[in-house]
Amino acid sequence: MRVTKISVHLSDIYDRERVTPALLAAFAPFGSLTEGVDGTTLAEAMIAWVDAKHGDQPGLASELVRLVWSATTDQTANVEVGVSEVTLWTPTSGTAIRLRRYVGGYGVQVDFGPKGSEGRAANILDAARKVGVDFEAYAGEKKVEDAEILGLLQQQGWGKGQPPPG
Repeated sequence: MRVTKISVHLSDIYDRERVTPALLAAFAPFGSLTEGVDGTTLAEAMIAWVDAKHGDQPGLASELVRLVWSATTDQTANVEVGVSEVTLWTPTSGTAIRLRRYVGGYGVQVDFGPKGSEGRAANILDAARKVGVDFEAYAGEKKVEDAEILGLLQQQGWGKGQPPPG
């Protein structure tokens, strides 16, 4: 199974406090995003962008770029912004981490591309479960069932020998 995409839709405006943990989980396997950068600050800057009125966004864009470029790595991520979304493209794998703002909530998506990444997906899913955010995983367009996700996590050494929750 090649996990190509994982995503979570936080379907209620009151889920706002879960957006930061979801983004931090998405950042987990990517040192190019958080090495030397406070991940929470980066997540909050992304949220500020999607929550801002159009006229307020130009100043926020420079803050996003400053944060991403302040990573202490040899390569930094690319930042792509739209009116209601921001995407970080990791430099080595080309993975897209996207935050979208919908009318009633938020969406966080990690797209690994056609090659997929079981190790990084497992790392994100593990980090997400620890903070109570449930991502859905996809292999191509097919949704990966929860039992398969747990199997993947266990194959990848989920929770350093800890049994899965529930």
